[in-house]
Amino acid sequence: MAPETRRWAYPICRFGLMIRGLVFMIVGTFFIIAAYHVNPDEAGGIAEVFDTFRKQPFGTPLMVFVAVGLFAFGAYWRRFIAA
Repeated sequence: MAPETRRWAYPICRFGLMIRGLVFMIVGTFFIIAAYHVNPDEAGGIAEVFDTFRKQPFGTPLMVFVAVGLFAFGAYWRRFIAA
């Protein structure tokens, strides 16, 4: 990757990876809670993570932040990894 591209692409990738990791960490937490309660119906997935974010006091800005992060990761992945 060219140094000029690396200068802006790496921060975008890092941001996207952090948000993606946050989403997966929350999904994992839901799995742990479901295992603790021995109720597989509580496990949920990414849709439940977004519902949880939306129900927070600052749900809309939080959802925008997460969406931008996931978009950044997807754009980086599509442009530099999957190409």
